[in-house]
Amino acid sequence: MPQDVPWEKMERVLTLYRPESRYLVSVSTEYPAATGTFRFGHSPPSYSTSPFDHLTAIEAQLCFNQLAYVAFSEWIPGGKFEGLQLPLDEYLSLMQDRMLILRTDLRFRKAIRPGQEIYGRMTVDKKHQQGNIHVITLDCTLADDRCIGKLELALKLPGGQEDSGLLRA
Repeated sequence: MPQDVPWEKMERVLTLYRPESRYLVSVSTEYPAATGTFRFGHSPPSYSTSPFDHLTAIEAQLCFNQLAYVAFSEWIPGGKFEGLQLPLDEYLSLMQDRMLILRTDLRFRKAIRPGQEIYGRMTVDKKHQQGNIHVITLDCTLADDRCIGKLELALKLPGGQEDSGLLRA
């Protein structure tokens, strides 16, 4: 049964983003999937001097990142990933410095207009561990499949070998 993530927890996870770049407004998780609601205004994004009439790849990436970070704040403390269970506070401290995006692949099939709520979903595709590094691949979609993609994240736990070759091409 899907579980809504409390707003207080979402705020703790999303504090690393500027308020104007916090697009995620609600999350529901049921491992191995998470669904999020995103809200965008008509104001210019922080990287532009004027607004766009469509969602950009930068904003789509931020949506996927925010949904992943919040979903993981449920799944990692909840022991959903074999060999990876941390208390929430420890996950939050590692998230900013030791959670890395290894690869992202986004494709827009149709423009997504700002000024409306959009829904996104991500599903765990695969997970593997190499030493102290956990790699998780997610299938992602926004706005009724108008944007689809894959996101590959690594969480490097303290200890062990820092560079096990995972980040090399």
